Amino acid sequence: MYASVSGVTVTAAVKKLKRKGYEVYSNRKILGTIGDFNSEIINDFTEETRKAIFRVARRFGFCKRKTIVSIDFHDKPFYGKKDTEGTVGTKRKLGTNFAYSYATICICEEGIRFNLATVSVTKLKLRKSIIRYLISEARKYVSIGLVLLDKGFNGVETSRLLDELRTKYAMPLINNKKIERVCMTSRKLTVMPYTYYENRPREYQKDILVMVDNRNKKKHLFTTNIKGDRRAVLSAIISAYRKR
Repeated sequence: MYASVSGVTVTAAVKKLKRKGYEVYSNRKILGTIGDFNSEIINDFTEETRKAIFRVARRFGFCKRKTIVSIDFHDKPFYGKKDTEGTVGTKRKLGTNFAYSYATICICEEGIRFNLATVSVTKLKLRKSIIRYLISEARKYVSIGLVLLDKGFNGVETSRLLDELRTKYAMPLINNKKIERVCMTSRKLTVMPYTYYENRPREYQKDILVMVDNRNKKKHLFTTNIKGDRRAVLSAIISAYRKR
């Protein structure tokens, strides 16, 4: 539980707790014990632990308002046999082309970092199904006010799915010449319409909003489904994304 709420490894959690004066097992003992169980039992244990943490959190008034969350993909480099279950091929990193790949959805607010759900990523799992699962799991614990995503999610499919799930989102927009033209006359902080794939048939297109932060002589572009040129909302989203 301590490792989970602190956002650190089991090894780091053991060291921190010992410094605080608690009697705890060694990290080797804890990891060895966890390793004796299969993944289904570990998933059940993790879920029950998460439920217990949120029961306590609600007593202290947490979860009364909407929460900012972020969805991310992670690759943990793998150096063993290529046919090991759960590993996938990735871009070469740290001397290997293989990794354990997983996606997370986490509370992303200052002073509150917490993993709400994790799912393994394989070649057979569609990105849409991963996002749908993570949001569904997160809603068991919090009311989602805004989802922050990185550039890797940019595109029509993700945007349509989040609209379908009635989820507010913000993610960086991949720059191109058309966006540069659209933003040439933009104010320092503004929202403007944009169409994905406008040169394709209508069923492939999608109208979205682009947030432009042109302050400090550096342009930041985000797509969102939060409507209206509300400067306060835009400024808050950009501030939240920086915390991500």
